[in-house]
Order: sequence, then C-alpha cells, then structure tokens
Amino acid sequence: MGCVNSKCRIGHPPCGTLVRLVMLLMALLLVGLSLPAGATFEIAVNCGGDSLAGGSGRTFLADQPWDGVSWGYVGGYSAGSWNPIGGAPDSILYRTVRSSNFAFDYYFNVPNGLYEVTLHFSDVINHWYGMSAMRLECEGVALLTGFDIFEFVERCYALDTRFLVEVTDELMNINFTPEQGFAQVCALEIVTAGAAPGPPGPPANLRVIPGYDCMIVDWDPVDISNLKGYRVERRRQSSALWHTVQEPEFLMTRYIDENVQGGDEFSYRISAVDLAGSSSNPCPPLSGTVRHRYESQLRDYEIFALEPHLILLNQNILSDDYIPIDFQWGTHYWEEAGVRYRGKSNIYGPKKNWKVALFEGSLEGQDRVNLNSGYADPSLIREAFGFRMAELAGSPTCRTRRINLYLNGRHRGLHTQIEQIDEDWLQTRDIPESSPVFKCYAGLHILPEYEYQNWYIRGTGDSTDLQPIIDLIDTIHNTPDDEFPEVISGAVDLVYLANWYAFQVLNGNRDFATHNFYAVLDESRDRWFFIPWDLDVTYGSSGTYLHTFDPYTPIDIGTEAHPDVRGFNGLINRLLQFPQFRWMIAKRITDLLNGPYALQDWRDELQAQLDEIAADVDADFHKWGWETSGLQAEHAGRIENYIEQRHAFLLTAAASYSPDLDPGLRLNEFMAKNETTIRDEFGEYEDWIEVMNISDHPIDLGGMRLSDDLRNPRKWAFPDTIIPSAGYLLVWADNDPEQGPLHATFKLDADGETVALWESDEDGNVLLDHLDFGQQTEDVSLARMPDGFGDWVYSTTPTPGDNNDPASSSEPRQATAAVPSIRIAPNPVTDRVTLTLLFKEASMVTARAPLGIYDAAGRRVAVIELEGTPPSTTIRLKDLRPRPSPGIYWIRPLRSVRPGFRAAKIIYLGD
Repeated sequence: MGCVNSKCRIGHPPCGTLVRLVMLLMALLLVGLSLPAGATFEIAVNCGGDSLAGGSGRTFLADQPWDGVSWGYVGGYSAGSWNPIGGAPDSILYRTVRSSNFAFDYYFNVPNGLYEVTLHFSDVINHWYGMSAMRLECEGVALLTGFDIFEFVERCYALDTRFLVEVTDELMNINFTPEQGFAQVCALEIVTAGAAPGPPGPPANLRVIPGYDCMIVDWDPVDISNLKGYRVERRRQSSALWHTVQEPEFLMTRYIDENVQGGDEFSYRISAVDLAGSSSNPCPPLSGTVRHRYESQLRDYEIFALEPHLILLNQNILSDDYIPIDFQWGTHYWEEAGVRYRGKSNIYGPKKNWKVALFEGSLEGQDRVNLNSGYADPSLIREAFGFRMAELAGSPTCRTRRINLYLNGRHRGLHTQIEQIDEDWLQTRDIPESSPVFKCYAGLHILPEYEYQNWYIRGTGDSTDLQPIIDLIDTIHNTPDDEFPEVISGAVDLVYLANWYAFQVLNGNRDFATHNFYAVLDESRDRWFFIPWDLDVTYGSSGTYLHTFDPYTPIDIGTEAHPDVRGFNGLINRLLQFPQFRWMIAKRITDLLNGPYALQDWRDELQAQLDEIAADVDADFHKWGWETSGLQAEHAGRIENYIEQRHAFLLTAAASYSPDLDPGLRLNEFMAKNETTIRDEFGEYEDWIEVMNISDHPIDLGGMRLSDDLRNPRKWAFPDTIIPSAGYLLVWADNDPEQGPLHATFKLDADGETVALWESDEDGNVLLDHLDFGQQTEDVSLARMPDGFGDWVYSTTPTPGDNNDPASSSEPRQATAAVPSIRIAPNPVTDRVTLTLLFKEASMVTARAPLGIYDAAGRRVAVIELEGTPPSTTIRLKDLRPRPSPGIYWIRPLRSVRPGFRAAKIIYLGD
C-alpha cells in the first residue's frame, strides 16, 4: 500500500509500507522487553542551530560534531530560513537544519535498550515538489525512503515523525542519505521507551474548513509521549462508509483534502495512534461543503504552467527570466504570457509574490501584473489598506485589487494585485511617458559612481542612464544651506513629498527610508516626487520579518535621529533640518488627522478592507496563520489598536514638533465666476481671491505666491504689499498681469480646480493654505465663516475685501473680524484646558457667556460658564460628570452671540 496522503503525487515511492512494518516490529519488541533500572536516557538536539528552550519545556542542545565519546554529527552543514514555520508552536526550532547533498550521520552513545526517536522536519531549502528526496535509516533499518518533505507540507511547515528503535551495541546511528537533491533535519529527540500507557484519547477541537475545491481539516494535538500519528477518515454525507485518507505516519495535525470538488459534502473524523499500534476511538465527526471558486466575491486569476517549467522557476527563484504560462481571468485568456517570482525577502517564503507578464494585450491597461501574497502580514490587509490610506493622504500611489490566485487548478490563496509603476502608470496620470522612473533600494545618499547601478533601477527610458537620480542626490547633499530651501522646492514637488512622508509617519512604516519607494521625475514640470511601495510591515507589524513597532514611533521617522530598520533617508534628513519644512510636515500630519485620518474615518477604512476579504480568509491555507482566521483576526485587532494609539500620539507629537512659524495668512474668500459682483479698476468682472491676515501684526506679502495648481507653486508672486492685522487683500485672477501688480498670471476654472497660497521661493514654497473646489455658480463665492478660521461655505452675499458675515452691509467699511471665536489652549488636551471667547470688536465684549460641550453624536455632555473680559475659564475635563471618554467634542454658546458663529472643536486625549 502506498502513501495515501493527498499531497503525494503519482509515482511517489511507497514510503508507508515499510514504515508500518517497522512500527509493528518495534511494538512487538516493546511488549517483550523490560528496561533495566538506571538505563534511562533522554536527549534533544537542535540540528544546525544553537541551544533552544522548546515550548514543551524540553531544552534542545546546540548542534555539535561527533567526538567519539558522547554524541554528535558527522557530515552535513547548517542551513536555515528566517520564515516562521507553520504547524508547530516552536517555530524557531524548525528554522535551522543540518543538511547536505551527501549522506550525513548522527551518533549517540546510549545504553542498550528500546528508544522513542522523534525527528522534526521542515523544508527550508526547496521551493517546489520533486526537488529533494531522502532515505532515513536508524540502526541500519530503513525508516523512510523516497521521503520528500515538500510533498507532504510544502515549504516551511513542520512535519514530525516518531519511531521505536532498539540499540544492542550501545551506539545509536541515525543516517540521512539524499536520494535526490538534499537531505535535511531540523531537530531530533531520543527518549528511553517506557511501558505503553494504553490507548490514546481521541483528538479534540476538530475543525473542518471549506476551501476552494479543497477541504481543510485541523485538530488539536494529543498529548502523549508515544504518539505515532493520526488516522484521517472521510465519508460522503450520502454514504455510511468511512474511508481512510491519511495513515498515522506523521505527527502533523492538519490534512488538506484536495481530492474533492466544489459542492461535495463530506464528514471527517480523526483517531490518534500510538507507537504500540493502539488506536483511540475516532473523535466526533464534523462535516462541511466544499466551496466553488465562483462563490467568492473576489476575482479569480489562474496560472497554467507545465511541470518542467515550474521546476525550472523554482531551481532559480531569483531569476528575472519568465517561464511560459497561460493566464486567465474569467473569460479573458492570454496564451502569450510568462511568470516569475518577485520581491527581495518574501521570495524565500512559502507563499511567494508573482509577476505575470502579458506579452500580447493587457489586463485593464497593465501588461505587467504584480501579485503580492501578503505572507509577511498575518492580517492580510496591510498592503491594500496602506495604498488606500496613501491615496487619502494625497500621495501618488498605485491601484490595488484583492484576488484569489490559482495555479494549475490549485488554490494558492489571497493575493493583492498592485499596479506596476511604468509608462502606463505615467500615462494614466497625465505625466509624460518619457519621465524617468527609478525603483530605489537606497536612501538617496551619495555613493561611488559605480555603485548607483546596484541601488537604483531605472524602469522607463534608457535603463543605463542614471544621471537624473545622481543629479537629484547631488542637489540634496551639496546645495549650501542658504540656497537649499529655494533650490529643493524647485527640484522636488514638496506638496507630494509632504503627503508621501506624512503617510509614512501616520502609518508607522519603519521600512521606507532606504528602499520601498519609487522616485519619478515629472518632465512636464521638471520636479521629482515619490511613490510608496511594499507596505506589508506598516501599522505596528510584528509579522514574519520580526519587526515589532509600537504606535509611539517618533514623528521624524527615517531621519538620522530616528532611522528605520535599515537606515535614514538623505532627503528627509536634510529637509527636516529647516524649520519651515518641519512646520510643513507637522501641519500636513495635523490636517490629515483632522481630515481623512480622523479616528472614526480611519477605523471605517480599516473595516472596509477587512469586510472585503472576510469570506475568503479561512480558505487560504497558505497564509501565515494557516488553518484558521484566528491569527488574522488578532492582527486586525492590533491594527485597530495601533490606529487609536497612533492617532492620539501624533496629535500631540505634531503640535510639539512644529516650530511656531504660521505666518497668519489664510485664503478667506474667492469667486471663480464673477458676472456682476465686483469690477476691477478697468471695469471688468474678473475672478478674484481674497487673502486675510489673521495675526496680530502686519505682514509683508512680498515674494509669497498664489497659484491654481498644487503641482506648480510658482505661477504668480505677490508684490511688496503690507497687509495689516485682521486686514484683507484682493487679488484679481484674470491672467492680465500688465493691468497692475495685483493681477495674477492665471484664471480660476469655474468647472473646478485648486486655489493655493504659498511661501516665498527663499522659504521653500511651503504650502500655507489651499482649497480644492468643484463646479462654481455665477456670483456665488466660497468663503470661510467665520473669517480666517471657519469652514468653507457658499455665500450668495459675497464680501470681497470685507469680513464674511452674511448680515454685514455691502457698503465699504474698515475690515474687522467681528465674528466671535473660541480659543482653546492647549488643544489636544489631556487634563486642564482654558476656553476663551474672543471678539475683534470691543463693543461685542460680554461679561458672561454659557457654553455647551457636545460629543461627536451631538449630545450635550456639559454646560460651563465663562466670565470676565474677555469671557474665559479653565476646567479639568476629567472632573466633568459623567466623565467624558477620549475623543472629539464640540463647544458652542447656548445662546447666539453673533450670526456666523461656528462651533469649536476640542480633542480630548484622556489620561
């Protein structure tokens, strides 16, 4: 009888028959032998590795060569993998092996007697079926022949086996002989055999998980020292007959049944078998129905490849050469296609990333299809979630899609399709296809000339021309300090940079500064920008790479002061030496935390990602976490906790990190379709933009800039103009600069675009204020209410050059900010907070003002009284009853104090 495990293939050597004969022979010996007193022996060895305390409480000794006296190996060498190992609590034990493509042995001086020998295996060398097979002998008896670990459990999964061995010459010899490829062993244990304790108990917690055209069966291990393995039986629901589908040859506690089809309904039961051949009663049966692949709401992609080509691919996993395949999605079929593996670290894992090349045609405009396995991320959503949050942060990013991948009809699990950064990517974003694109494996530091080709891979144009990226690096490092802000703002798109870097900070990416990003030189603007890449270790990941990050990672991550796991980024490090750029980054982070990264919005995006794959997580038995969704759910919870803690931390960190550089200028009102509202000095109805000084001192606008394009800050510069405190300045957006110094060189598009206010060139064109707006109506303005601080609202009573109080007269008068506001200090707050009601007009000052505090749902949680001139009070939020929970609250007067008053937001962080 041959091996009946479903993961074995036709032609696999009959490893089961001899093993079972040996097992029966040893069982008979056990019945007839008794050990002499004092002859007990016990040893455990971490083959190829250091001393290790196992989860069972047993210490595995460091491997050592045979000294002829005690124990040790002869031959072989140490090898290993960084990957976690499935199917075992002691993952680290299985990451090192003693291996060789020649025979090697272990020798142990032991008393004569009968021993239980447990051998621990995992394949950390091979990447495909049929590449290695070995013969295992102990005391000259063949225990396993033609043994291919990969055939049973694939790569990096624990596979243990146990035998009874009799020693008669006081020297135990265990021999590992490669019959093909390599022989390997992770650990071994030798224990004097005792009397058989009797039949084992049945396994507990049987789980039958329907997969796609397969069934995943999993159970808890039976805790007895002389366990041999488990017998798996199956029956159709329509039948009373049970059939054995797995014999007790190994100690693994899962079975992947791939001899089924979608819609089949089966029951399974498991029995434990000991070394004496005694079997437990079967556990209570459990049934399930195999899932059809079309039941998934996700797309199916399928790769069809010949076996010789798959072997070739897996013999050289680092090759950039494609093996020929057919590729299918739904009714779309590509015969001229190829595939290879991709990734620098994940490529060594058991669930790899794939790159599919379509040599004829494309898939929705992409002729290169990147499929990321998510193996390094137990949550299975960090990559897609990260790119979505990068998009919300305003960073150039990639489109993603969640799919199920199949290879020759076998489910390979959930994958994330990630858009390729190439000419197609540029074209869809209106960037010249000739723009240089570089995949960066270094952090923009000066290198010897010959080294750049090893660290920067050009993906468009002449692949050998690295001069653009070399010139950028030279600009970063060799521009004098007094010229750097102006030069770098002319070379790098600082808006995109701020969005890209703020995203990395917010999402806690500790693996971005020196690689995992693309650099693109937009030839239409001659400015660089950056694209995030490889986001599977964000959000406090403690995944396969063993990076464990807390939510309190400093705000200047990726600098020399706080490098990531590989180093620091030359551009970020130089940029943040200048206070205006630190202010820019802190402001962008704060804006995002109060915008698309507001806590509940951030949580909602997380939940949307989890909901998308919820029905498919269990079916992916290749994921890290393997049999169940337990680990995935645990990591999803970690991400949610991380988001909450990161949000609270960064609100405070950004405020303390930011220099006090706000110049006090705001866009206050504008009109993009002026038909009858106001004429310029030439009697023309032109678009106009109003800028307000919200500070308590005059400001010289000379050299500052306005534009209608976030990708081009230098469209128009203010002349030398003083704007007084609480004053306004009107600029005509008419593209008629010859008409006067306050006529800009651009018009506003009434169909929607952007209006933006910038610092001067000398101060790095830091973005001070902007608004993206949609289609406009004639003679209706967009205005802040209240002035300078409030939300943008449509106003049918525009007030160019005046305050934005809808009730104000249209007659010209001295510009004052008459609308009251609430000053909150500090904000965010953990304990004491001072609230002050402010007016710009002295006549509005009142001695008493009751305020209400409302939660995010609009429920009033407290009433407080402000007194004095101006009305003010200091309170402790934790003293309010009921005590408020951390979150966002709103404060507004209980009675109207002036039309146009807007509620003030307070962020309570709690203890």
